[in-house]
Amino acid sequence: MKKIKTIAKAGLITISTLITTLAAKAAILNTDDAFGGNLGANKTFGGQIGLGTKDVRLTIASMINVVIGFLGIVATIIILMGGFIWMTA
Repeated sequence: MKKIKTIAKAGLITISTLITTLAAKAAILNTDDAFGGNLGANKTFGGQIGLGTKDVRLTIASMINVVIGFLGIVATIIILMGGFIWMTA
């Protein structure tokens, strides 16, 4: 029972933290004069603070492609090492 109460408290703290941070971010995004008002033609939040304006899905897809490429290189090295060990056994 004590474990369930602890998990419930942790969940409640996590959810309340998420809700308050999301509300704060929404308030910043909806404010016209955030970060000094209109900062040119790019009125998005990412453009105002100097981040990229590329779609998040494309950014994540790019990161996944880099990781898969790295894993492919590692797999090739492991296969070559295994072949060398087998041939010299």
